[in-house]
Amino acid sequence: MKFLKSWLSGPALWFAGVAALFVTWAVMEPAALVHAFDQDGYSPFELATLPFFAAIVPLVWWKCPFTGSKRRRVILCLAVSLVALMAIVKEMDLHNMVLHALCPDYVGEDGKIIPGVLFKPNGQPLSGTPFKARFLTNGAVPFGAKAFVVLYFTAFFGVFAVGMLYFAVPFVKGVFSLNPVAWSFGCFGGSGVLVQVADRLPSWLDHAHGLEKSEGAVTAAQSLCTALEEGGEMMIAIFALLAIYQSWLIHNRSRGDDRGGSAANPLKAALLAVAVLSAAFVCSGAEAVSKFDVALESAVAKGHPRLFADEAGFSRLKADVEKDQRSLRHLAAQRVRERAEFLLSKKPLERKMIGRRLLGVSRAALYRISTLSMAYRLSGERKFLDRAVEEIKAVIAFSDWNPSHFLDTGEMSLAVSIGYDWLYADLPEALRAEIREALVRKGLDVVEEGVWWTKTNNNWGQVCRAGLIAASLSAADDGVFFGACSKMLGESVAALPIAMKALAPDGCYPEGVGYWHYGVSFNVFAIAMLESACGTDFGLSSIPGFMETADYPNAVTGPLGLSIGYSDCGSSRGSLQVLWWFAKKLSRPDLITEMEISPFKSALGAREGWLPPLELFWMDDREPVTVASKPQPVVSLRGIVPLVLLRALSGKESAFAGLKGGSPRTNHGHMDGGNFVLDMGGVRWAWELPHEEYTRIEQMETVSLWDMRQGSSRWSLLRLNALGHNVPVVDGAQQAVGGFARIVRAGETPDPSAEMDLTSLYPAAKKVTRSYSLAKDGKSFAVCDVFEGLKPGAEIRWKFVTKAKAEASAGALRLSEAGRDMEVTREGTGASDWDVAPAEGEKPLNSPNPGFSLAGFSMTADADGRATAKVSFQLVK
Repeated sequence: MKFLKSWLSGPALWFAGVAALFVTWAVMEPAALVHAFDQDGYSPFELATLPFFAAIVPLVWWKCPFTGSKRRRVILCLAVSLVALMAIVKEMDLHNMVLHALCPDYVGEDGKIIPGVLFKPNGQPLSGTPFKARFLTNGAVPFGAKAFVVLYFTAFFGVFAVGMLYFAVPFVKGVFSLNPVAWSFGCFGGSGVLVQVADRLPSWLDHAHGLEKSEGAVTAAQSLCTALEEGGEMMIAIFALLAIYQSWLIHNRSRGDDRGGSAANPLKAALLAVAVLSAAFVCSGAEAVSKFDVALESAVAKGHPRLFADEAGFSRLKADVEKDQRSLRHLAAQRVRERAEFLLSKKPLERKMIGRRLLGVSRAALYRISTLSMAYRLSGERKFLDRAVEEIKAVIAFSDWNPSHFLDTGEMSLAVSIGYDWLYADLPEALRAEIREALVRKGLDVVEEGVWWTKTNNNWGQVCRAGLIAASLSAADDGVFFGACSKMLGESVAALPIAMKALAPDGCYPEGVGYWHYGVSFNVFAIAMLESACGTDFGLSSIPGFMETADYPNAVTGPLGLSIGYSDCGSSRGSLQVLWWFAKKLSRPDLITEMEISPFKSALGAREGWLPPLELFWMDDREPVTVASKPQPVVSLRGIVPLVLLRALSGKESAFAGLKGGSPRTNHGHMDGGNFVLDMGGVRWAWELPHEEYTRIEQMETVSLWDMRQGSSRWSLLRLNALGHNVPVVDGAQQAVGGFARIVRAGETPDPSAEMDLTSLYPAAKKVTRSYSLAKDGKSFAVCDVFEGLKPGAEIRWKFVTKAKAEASAGALRLSEAGRDMEVTREGTGASDWDVAPAEGEKPLNSPNPGFSLAGFSMTADADGRATAKVSFQLVK
């Protein structure tokens, strides 16, 4: 008791509390710590905090710790009570409930405010929480919602600030007076500072508020911020209680009454009751079933099938397929059967590696098992069941699914899960047990904590997490594995947003349309499985940029069906089956254009090793009807790799220019900041070089393909470096990997045009800008580069890749293809004549690029270090 009356009690307990938070952080896994501390009012730690704050209100009035006039004491007790009440409101998320009721139009399917939709008048998402003052400028937000947020900020943050100022005075006095109450209130303020600082660190902002401050989530830094932020809130309540108790003890002592240590002391008994109640809350919270336990129990209770569709869903599909034999869905189902018939004679897969990958086998397994299983579900013919079982038995007998390249494991997990789920009723229990064992031992158990792909915002996170979600939803049938499945389900749902953040804010995919097909397809698979099995996607589809990405493939595809083709994707597009999911989800039949229908018809079941036939669940019964619409002249897509798409006219004769910004230091990135492709008159005149498979390069000892550093041998490959792209090169130097091509302007007055700042990509210059302009009549396109601050006499090489027949003459270049002619002229500082050479790099590093040429010219910087090049493309025939 003497210790509590000493000024040492406050700081000693404060440092002990902070140390306890650090120790807790050190011994707990990041994901587990976040689960224990931060679950919107329902984690064990937050549950334990609530009774502490609740106890402050009656105790501060019962034994007022303040001195002075009655009016002053009442005001301060009101302030403390209000802070405690608002803390309870915040912990229980009651403020969001009120805002939801006031703004029903801004609530997503998961019951939460859609991040950022309140901030901008045009409703475009901006990452962050809805409780930001700037949302008051949004005219579309109801007045009641604005008034509530103003009241909330005033009541909570305003009173809290006033209280902090008041507590700062006795804290300073306490340093000299050694008053234990003053020191405890000082520790109250110190805990408040701890909370505010932790709440604003980049790691916490990224985890809690979705801001693009840092990459990764549930990292060590973010879990530490969680412990400090949530643990600091508990410490605030504890030190307020301590100060109240100390003031009561001192008050008694001043009266000569030393009963503070008596067990009969009612205040002590009340505090003891709070401690017991908190312990009960902690225990109940620790024993409480997480939302993923509940969701998984619900999924298991549904039985099988539950991935993508239940039994009723398959029955509806079977009926819909037969309802109209002229429909595209009927054609798709017919092709599934044809491919299943073809697979009957194929030998089961074997574990054969290609380089460091088993991916080809995993993809073949996904295609085979899903195709055969779908054919069985639609036909009921046992031959398809038997063949699918044969394939499942083969792959679960593999020694492993190559977890060192976890894409292989992810896709194999999805393949086996689909077979297990769709065929469950016809599988013997012994085989079911073997499959569950394989899904856990070769899938869930081999995920290394903190491995690089769990923290990156690229397709790996989407593909691997989809496979792990499928395995978790399937193997949970076995009670022995339920805990592991629930844990992995929770981790995967929490981790998927890391990869999905790459789509913010406009849905632009950093890795190009080919990897969009890969990553976003598996992202959709994950969401579709969660919805069908658990009845919720846990808010994943509401993440900024995800639903917006439905427009991305059509935006980056020109009139010839060729995409802009950046990163490692090449320019061909093909059928993108998940567009059917987006079209259904968003009620957007316009997403299914002729660019999707034509390749879909020709590619149905055309090759092994790709995605399962899930579009059958999402297609409409009718043949899609597309109406030609006037294209948007300018589309500017923000994101990690910003793009500008310029268009003129419509139809196959329309002109299209795809312009790429961004940095070489992105996943699958090239040195192509400022690159462009050009379609005009039914011909692509300026190209991206075709993609080469990775295996050959990875097996070369002289090339470090995935080393993105400036001096890496990766940049010796023509397809990847600046020499092989439609960008200028200064004195033969590559672009700076840390640079970024920034979009400065994009508009359509007087013509569709744009400008990029390329300065950071060219260290040899002080400023580099590139502007583009596409004539409204669709017959001309111009690129203008301006360099400033170069070394006088520096050589600039200007070039572009083409497949057209090229003839150079003085000052002009004549391109001919498919009966059309293009004249390309240039104006430049000391510019040479045009030259044309095959687009070939140094052998044996570079593979041939048959049919592709590099056309270009050279120029030099003047005495002031300035150089300007203007190149015009004019359709003449």
